[in-house]
Amino acid sequence: MDIRRIIAAAAAAAFIPYGAVYAAEEKPEAHIYKMDGYTEVYFDTPHPGTDTFAVNGDPRCGEEYRGQPIIMTEDGIIRMRVKTDGKATNYVFHIDVNEKHIIKPRALEKGDTIGVVAPARYLDEDISGAVAMLEDMGYSVKLGQSCSLRYNGYAGTPKQRAADINAFFADDEVDAVLCLRGGAGSMDILDLIDYDIIKENPKLFIGFSDITALHSAIYNKCGLVTIHGPMLSNLALEHTEYTVAQLRDGLDGDITEPTFPEGAELTALSMGTAQGRIAGGNLSRMCDLIGTPYEPNTAGAIIVIEDTHESAQSIENKLDKLIDSRLIDKCSGIVFGEFTDSADSYGKTWQDVIEKFAAQCGKPCAMGLPIGHDPDNMFLPLGIRAELSCTEDGAQLVFLDDIYAQT
Repeated sequence: MDIRRIIAAAAAAAFIPYGAVYAAEEKPEAHIYKMDGYTEVYFDTPHPGTDTFAVNGDPRCGEEYRGQPIIMTEDGIIRMRVKTDGKATNYVFHIDVNEKHIIKPRALEKGDTIGVVAPARYLDEDISGAVAMLEDMGYSVKLGQSCSLRYNGYAGTPKQRAADINAFFADDEVDAVLCLRGGAGSMDILDLIDYDIIKENPKLFIGFSDITALHSAIYNKCGLVTIHGPMLSNLALEHTEYTVAQLRDGLDGDITEPTFPEGAELTALSMGTAQGRIAGGNLSRMCDLIGTPYEPNTAGAIIVIEDTHESAQSIENKLDKLIDSRLIDKCSGIVFGEFTDSADSYGKTWQDVIEKFAAQCGKPCAMGLPIGHDPDNMFLPLGIRAELSCTEDGAQLVFLDDIYAQT
């Protein structure tokens, strides 16, 4: 569990019940996210949809609590009254908002060093041209040992792949960590990562696809904002000017809002406005993380979702898994990226599947985010707050926080 949460394991410190008391497994669960200058509090509840929750003392949320974030800017107390089956229970939550836990990486300067690691599969293709592209952008490049290792289809053993990540975050001469490629294998190294080193040495960490496992783990364990974006393989293989520009501008610290390829835009699938941290990534990997300590933290989040080589039926099944695990129930909105090389199933396309999902999930939803396995790949920060607005006139995603640490 994330150190930024106050959860049942620390229940005595998190809240003081008075009056009638739930059984231990039914107590409301407070999730506290320390942001820059404020704190967001979310509650999981024992019987969502049937209980009534009254919250007093917060200027943003009225008497009835329905899962929205409670934003606090000073020390305070939240009083929650929970009524179920005619029986009321009162809780007092003491919230400390002084300490900041969300960590942002710094942008690079010309001459800085980018360390390349291979947390997943190895890459057969020649990467010298991709390295030269980074050097032409003004950076030095340091390749991890895993970039040249081979082990049963992976870029070395799990220990070797994890060792590169740990070493580059600890290395003062490495200023950003860029993944070689995805595929599979990142799940195998999550328990081998030294998260204390990452937290003490925050850096840009960039990748997508299978790297979703590392994004989720690093956020849960460290609170570091990471980047769902192009990898070295994108530069070595098929890519567009948009993808190269996104990586260049992202490394330079020049991205302040989502920028789309020419002619591309979001399409609203279900109406409404949502605010929250950006989370998610690859659908298959998100499902694999369910029930682990690295499960995506979707409380109040705007989830982005993409995948590749999944049939429409498989995509539908995996979205159902997100629903069954309550990851969708906890989020505030969803933005779909690309589902590259997705086969139709029983006459259904992947577009049909997500349109049906959007109509049923009760959240603001949009599609068309240029993330995933198509040649166009956005530099998208995971962990910062954003706003998704879906109306009859279209959809828009805007960043509410800076991506980079202020230097």
